[in-house]
Amino acid sequence: MDEKRLGKLTEVLKEELAKVISQEIDFPKGVIATVMSVRIFSDLSWAEIFVSVIPEKESEFVINVLKSHAHFLHQALNEKIRLRRIPRIKFLPYTGPNNQEKIEQILDEISAKESSAE
Repeated sequence: MDEKRLGKLTEVLKEELAKVISQEIDFPKGVIATVMSVRIFSDLSWAEIFVSVIPEKESEFVINVLKSHAHFLHQALNEKIRLRRIPRIKFLPYTGPNNQEKIEQILDEISAKESSAE
């Protein structure tokens, strides 16, 4: 598959997978999972999905939940994306540029303000 089409497929897969995860997978209160990037093998056999999790200490739990729902998510993508072959998906923790600590601090401050306002 040429690079332009592969890039388009990567974006579509990222968007649709993010929608399905947000609509169908329930995480504990206060846990946010975001699909940060997708890397599709050129033969379309596999797609590595990199997921960022806030708070970071819940990353392993979230990745395990996503792995356990991988077949369901693959089927959902198969219904949404018209493609001869949807790549199998593998979830990995996102390890790119990290602003998570700052975001977690802001969320903690908001939570503290909400608690003190009650």
